[in-house]
Amino acid sequence: MEESEVTAPTIAAPESVPLQLSLRSSDVDRFTKLFYEPEALIVGKKAGIQLHVLRIDSGEFALAELYESLSDASITYALSRTNAAKYFADPRVSIVNKVKEKFRLPELKSGEGGEVLLYTFLESHLVAPKLLSKLELKTANDDYVKGADGIHLRQSNAELELIFGESKMHSDGKGKPGSSLQTAIADAFKSMATLRDGKFSTDKWLVENNLLKEAYDEQTVDALAAVLLPDALSSIKTRKSFGVFLGYEIDICEWPLIDLDHDEIESRIRTKARELVNDRIDYIRQQIITHGLGGYEFHFYMVPFLKQKTKEGVRGIKDVRFTLAKELSGKEPKPARKTPARKPAKNKDDA
Repeated sequence: MEESEVTAPTIAAPESVPLQLSLRSSDVDRFTKLFYEPEALIVGKKAGIQLHVLRIDSGEFALAELYESLSDASITYALSRTNAAKYFADPRVSIVNKVKEKFRLPELKSGEGGEVLLYTFLESHLVAPKLLSKLELKTANDDYVKGADGIHLRQSNAELELIFGESKMHSDGKGKPGSSLQTAIADAFKSMATLRDGKFSTDKWLVENNLLKEAYDEQTVDALAAVLLPDALSSIKTRKSFGVFLGYEIDICEWPLIDLDHDEIESRIRTKARELVNDRIDYIRQQIITHGLGGYEFHFYMVPFLKQKTKEGVRGIKDVRFTLAKELSGKEPKPARKTPARKPAKNKDDA
């Protein structure tokens, strides 16, 4: 009798992971209306840029509206789906305060605003539901969490894409005008390479630390675990990619705004925003190759912010980060430490 051929059983992939967008449709609509139609730029077959420019009124970006929109989005960003659903069913001030408590005290280096922007773009534009945000991984509001700035999941045809987020908002600083985008790109790639070098250990850690069980029901957790930790015989096709938000500066300090009409100001800002991104496409390609990340897919979202003269002095992206941190946390910055005045040196003739 011939021995029959034994075929290893195949674990069927779920037709879909039951994961919906965490952002409410009203928040998506409100956020997207703050920007002009996005411009798409190609970096490579698996890497693309979406340039989003805030609407301009009298030479100013719609920053106040952006802060308000992101404050609303921070509820679904910071809370698990379970807790967010409870809040929307029965809004209470205590929940809002709980959200704000999760954010750090505002400071010039605050980066959490960029993380909320990344989250909002990945959900509203890429339609990639949040798996867990960076804030959900924190144990205290002053903790910095190493690793991705959030994890999202997107289903495309028969593939599941696990998207690891990274956000950077840089100023020109002491560099020449236009240097902010290059430094943001360089820093983002250092972080992404570090995450890759750690073999994306976050996915295993998420499952083993019960964070998913706190955020999702049992059926969803089982489906997500099959994606994050697939069995060797699994037919689930999952690939990892990166979602990247980059904020950069447009220096308009020397622009003759008084001699430009509204349409000319808008056109000049939008043109400059596009030029700065176009000038860095080759640099992005170089960074992908240098860090050995050519096999991954990249979803870049870029937003410019103005560097301009005001009555109080030059204001730029650092001020945006700081103000956004205040809005998200509802906190005032720590008062600057006073340096004690030096006592006058004693005169040798003093008794």
